[in-house]
Amino acid sequence: SMRCAAIQLEAVPADADANLATVERLVEQAVTAGAQTIALPEFFTTGVGFWPELADAALPVDGKATELLLALAARH
Repeated sequence: SMRCAAIQLEAVPADADANLATVERLVEQAVTAGAQTIALPEFFTTGVGFWPELADAALPVDGKATELLLALAARH
């Protein structure tokens, strides 16, 4: 059987670096608990809201978030 985890985090609005650090920590916890598949919320990098800062916080498709997810997948 496959163990899955759904990660819910309280994203810091417009702070991609802080949110990626939180995602990394929570993914590591999920893996340690036996998760083989992990789902993240759609706005995990920036949070969601109606703040002008979010427009500047968006990451490119091939940016830091993708690099982190690829590294976590390769590691586990």
